Amino acid sequence: MTDQFAGFSWVTTWKGIAKFCDVSVDTVRRWEKAFGLPVHRLPSKTGLGPGLVTALPSELNAWLRAYTAGVKSLKADRAARKAAESNNDGVHLH
Repeated sequence: MTDQFAGFSWVTTWKGIAKFCDVSVDTVRRWEKAFGLPVHRLPSKTGLGPGLVTALPSELNAWLRAYTAGVKSLKADRAARKAAESNNDGVHLH
C-alpha cells in the first residue's frame, strides 16, 4: 500500500496492482484466486484473449487491511496454541 496511488481512480495491469500492494505479480494473481483480491476484468477490444485487469485503490486498501489482520490473527492463534502445548508438559488432549 503506497500513498503515491491515492489520486488515481484505478490501478491497471497486474504489474500496477502488484506495485500498489508491494508484492510480486505472482502473489497478486494467487491472492485473487485463493483469497478474493478485488480486481475487475474488462473485456478485450477484440473479444479474444484476456482483457484489461483493473482495481480500485480503496478496495485494495480495504482488502489488504482485512488480509493483514487475518494473517496476524492466525499467527497469534498459532503462537497461543504452541504456548499452551508447551505448558501442558507433553500432555496433549485431543
